[in-house]
Amino acid sequence: MQAAKFDCVNLDPYRIGDVKSIADIQQELREPINERNPERGVVMPGWGYGDTGLEEQRHPNRDRLDAVSKDHCTASSSSRTARSKDTLRT
Repeated sequence: MQAAKFDCVNLDPYRIGDVKSIADIQQELREPINERNPERGVVMPGWGYGDTGLEEQRHPNRDRLDAVSKDHCTASSSSRTARSKDTLRT
């Protein structure tokens, strides 16, 4: 679980973690926001998913990350790329 090393939400794929889909990524990012109730604007980073292991076979886009929270920036990173709702335009 590399995510703990970086103080990130664990987005490890199924068999290592619990992420099978983009909806799972959204839920994993949403849980700590609901549990910790961080101040508005705090970034909630996630790390470890693999796009080829997701049901959708693609990375989450900005709209999917925006849906996690209106008050917090979410970012997700796989082993190949990093995605942030503030920079992704697809």
